[in-house]
Amino acid sequence: QMVKPHIIKEIKNPDGSDYKVNQTEISGNPVSKEVADEVKDMMEKEVASGGGTNAQVDGYHMAGKTGTAQKIDAVNGGYLKNQYIASFCGFGPTEDPRAICLVVLDTPKGVYYGGQVAAPVFKEAMTHIMHYLSVPTLEDEATHAKPKAKDIETYKPAIPSEDVKEFRLPSFTGWTIRDTGEWLTRAGLGFQPEGSGYAYKQDPGIGATVKRGSSVHVYFRR
Repeated sequence: QMVKPHIIKEIKNPDGSDYKVNQTEISGNPVSKEVADEVKDMMEKEVASGGGTNAQVDGYHMAGKTGTAQKIDAVNGGYLKNQYIASFCGFGPTEDPRAICLVVLDTPKGVYYGGQVAAPVFKEAMTHIMHYLSVPTLEDEATHAKPKAKDIETYKPAIPSEDVKEFRLPSFTGWTIRDTGEWLTRAGLGFQPEGSGYAYKQDPGIGATVKRGSSVHVYFRR
């Protein structure tokens, strides 16, 4: 989606309260889904077999594009001799993008091609990012079967009675967003979902004591 350009986000009163807050306005889609999918496919091929092979992250499909640009001579015009900007911009996983990473190297020494010096940095950064976000690898997706809804239905912890103000959280692992949200709402808790598919992580954790009215953050993945 394309955001309408604006400069001022908000204006404050002397006491710190809001005088005016400019809301983000969506002005449309710059390209169609078909065009976006085609470009994504080309960027994925760039990493798989093109100039960005050094950006491949083990266990994931990534997409991106290398960049190599000669620096401009702002004083005399033209370009600076032997001075370049190497870059790589990419995202992933391509099936369900979770992160974007841009690597820019200003005047690298020796080799200056983006695919050779910036792409490896992207690989290292995105490897850590995928692990930090607990994004499953392709192997994990293939070897771990998705839980069946009927299996969850066979055991759902009882909803705490209204007079109980504190209680322990059950495990929501394998639950759908709908099942999780319904249980938490009936238990008098707020629900903050992230992702889609089936639950695999929650905060507070399994067995943690929570107070009625507090919120629970649950992460989902397909």
